[in-house]
Amino acid sequence: MIMLKELINFVDASFPSIPYGEKEEAKRAIKQFEKTGETVNYLYRDILPELSQGDILSEVPFLFYDSDGTANRLKAKAMVINTSCHIENKSFLTLVPVFSLTQMETCVDAVKSNKIYELMYIPDIKLREYYIDFSMPVTYSVKLIKEQIDKGRIQRIASLSQIGYYLLLIKLNIYLMRREDPDTMEQRKEALC
Repeated sequence: MIMLKELINFVDASFPSIPYGEKEEAKRAIKQFEKTGETVNYLYRDILPELSQGDILSEVPFLFYDSDGTANRLKAKAMVINTSCHIENKSFLTLVPVFSLTQMETCVDAVKSNKIYELMYIPDIKLREYYIDFSMPVTYSVKLIKEQIDKGRIQRIASLSQIGYYLLLIKLNIYLMRREDPDTMEQRKEALC
């Protein structure tokens, strides 16, 4: 399980461009659980009224290509990655798969402590046997997904709480926008000359 102090340090290190007051507010929200000894709820007790960023959906098909170019399909639970505003105003939705921990042969402890950049673990009763894989996104029509939810073919399983939402932002930031390694940065500088 991710420790609260680690999450606080992630907030501090991951969002250097966020105004100090907002970053401190995120850290205060996380620290409140440490002070009270309460269980941290990464998921909202119920689902949010509207499809939202971080929502977990029942199984949907994912398409990916292997090393020889062969198209493969798998079905898995999914997490919505788009911002809630994007969901309402754009035509496409990006989903990433949510896999069972039993499929993982090694590194389970590293996954559960959220030390692997492209994977996210949410230590909540609804998801404690699963992990999210940001490296395998798929795109669907927002209209199609919403229609399938309305028809009951896809279920919304869970919505993130505020703490869960912060964890998602941190993990996405670290996975997609962390600083490049020094060699790559040097090559980028040389390309400017």
